[in-house]
Amino acid sequence: MNSLAMLTSAIAVNQETGGDLIQVLDRLAIAVRDRLHFVARQRSATISSRLVAGMMLLVPFFIVGFFMAQDADYLNLLMASESGRYSFWLGVILQILGAVVVLRILRRTSRF
Repeated sequence: MNSLAMLTSAIAVNQETGGDLIQVLDRLAIAVRDRLHFVARQRSATISSRLVAGMMLLVPFFIVGFFMAQDADYLNLLMASESGRYSFWLGVILQILGAVVVLRILRRTSRF
């Protein structure tokens, strides 16, 4: 429930039941501030895990680039054997699956 919806609900309930609107708005302001504070603390607590997840997605590309810089025939030699082709494509598929899982986790943590 967002802040505007909470405000309209508080005003509507207060209009129907009566009471001290100032006190209701004070409590609502405290609740909104507490929620924003919690979200900020949650984001700061998970920033390292989000950065590590990003590194997990990028490191394999750097490793392949490093080996290709060391030996220009690296991929040709890897693809020359059947087990090399199998391991390469297995690695690509697992990298894609891992990226999908990591991105779904990151999307869920950024909802707050």
